Amino acid sequence: MEHMAPFCVVAAGICWGIIGLFTRQLSAYGLSPLQITFGRALVTAIAMAGVALFRQPRSLAIAPRDIWMFLGTGLGSIIFFNICYFTAIELTTLSVAAILLYTAPSIVMVFSIFLFHERFTRRKGFCLVLAFVGCVLVSGLGMGHVEAAGILAGLGSGFGYALYSIFGRYALAKYEPLTVTAWTFIIASSGLLPFCHFGMILSLAAAVPYTGLLFALLGLMS
Repeated sequence: MEHMAPFCVVAAGICWGIIGLFTRQLSAYGLSPLQITFGRALVTAIAMAGVALFRQPRSLAIAPRDIWMFLGTGLGSIIFFNICYFTAIELTTLSVAAILLYTAPSIVMVFSIFLFHERFTRRKGFCLVLAFVGCVLVSGLGMGHVEAAGILAGLGSGFGYALYSIFGRYALAKYEPLTVTAWTFIIASSGLLPFCHFGMILSLAAAVPYTGLLFALLGLMS
């Protein structure tokens, strides 16, 4: 399987990179970033829970004392970073939003120094500066090309995405990846349910089935 690794990396990048193609269309139908985040989380939660139940029902069992890990990945990360990311896509461009999202590795590196006592070397520092400068140049920060609100939303998405790696590290020390992913999206979709105007989303999907297809692609492919 090792020879498939490069293909998997490229495929993952493509699946991630086309998120904006779906969200832009859903936004055009009048759905807010919060509603799009809910739809994506709900589809993924149903799919991952279904896979877990089919493969090994007991894999969904978690200890109550560990719920904080999944509150972190689901509420602190998935909800926050998706809403910020989809907002950044609306306010900027797909490329700018994606670049700002990828400030996440730099944020993770800083967090890791304090939480996991990883060493901060000169090489890491140099890479951190290069990454930040690259994001500034590509986003057009300070060059009048992008609204400040779009930049802040993009940076917020990077921070939220970084939280997934932080909380996920704690969760993966005790649970399988499938368990972590399933519970992350179950909690994310449950947390957004009271605020997403679910009836409106259902009505839109019934009136325009294409929106249901967009949600399915967003939740399953990306």
